[in-house]
Amino acid sequence: ANEASAYVIIPLSVQGAFTLELYLKALIYIESGRSVKGHKLGGLYQKVSIDTKRYCQDIYRRAVDENEDVKAMDKAMVDHGDPAHPQELSEVFTEIGDAFILNRYFYEGHFSSVYHVRQVRYALYKGIKKVSPWKLRRKSKVEE
Repeated sequence: ANEASAYVIIPLSVQGAFTLELYLKALIYIESGRSVKGHKLGGLYQKVSIDTKRYCQDIYRRAVDENEDVKAMDKAMVDHGDPAHPQELSEVFTEIGDAFILNRYFYEGHFSSVYHVRQVRYALYKGIKKVSPWKLRRKSKVEE
């Protein structure tokens, strides 16, 4: 079961890391008008404005604090003797900075966890909505 799970989890972690990369690049582009290259999430996050980082951090903390599953997972990690997940987005992006690169080549023996990817993705999405000059909304089925 563990081997089969790995073949599901690993592609999802690559997709999750790539999503975070694209969201960070969108924020940078919206704020600066410049496209950036690279896959290192920590370096990309450093290029986001301080105001947007603060806003995203607040959204992230609330998303983590309000999720019972995340709190239970963090508690289980600490109880097991592992360090708790980072609480600051800057630490999260530093820790998972190479996830897209490493997880694509997991068969070479490298893997990076993608901490709270749903909560991080949500915080960046909200950040994009806040700073974007374009209306970002889902198209409803009625509008098709």
